[in-house]
Amino acid sequence: MRFPDMLEQEPEAAPPPLHLLGDANMDEVMSAPMAGYFRAQVELLDEVKAGQLVGTIHDPLGDLLAELRTEKDGIVIMRRGVHRVLSGDGLIHLTARAENQQIATALTPIPYPLPFPTSRARIHRAADPRRP
Repeated sequence: MRFPDMLEQEPEAAPPPLHLLGDANMDEVMSAPMAGYFRAQVELLDEVKAGQLVGTIHDPLGDLLAELRTEKDGIVIMRRGVHRVLSGDGLIHLTARAENQQIATALTPIPYPLPFPTSRARIHRAADPRRP
């Protein structure tokens, strides 16, 4: 828009609406206590309070088997889309909102090049003296 002289300068980028915490640990997800059909009561990025109803599990006839309530405050970052669940299936994952200091700590640069071996094939070839 700057080139057709509609704006004097480049527009500023909008800040992201949410900064969330997390270490990709999916073991903290709320799991199904039993098999049945899951009905979520929350949407992605909804803020929930401790004790809030986030979903229910029903049997094939529609009778209520279990209510799922949160143990802590958080923001929904994962919600199961498939209704049929087995015992232990992940249903809802919550995380916390990051504070400004936590955001600065999380945005540390990643060292380059990464300290990983390039490939197993190269490692095996280098270890075998018969191969050039």
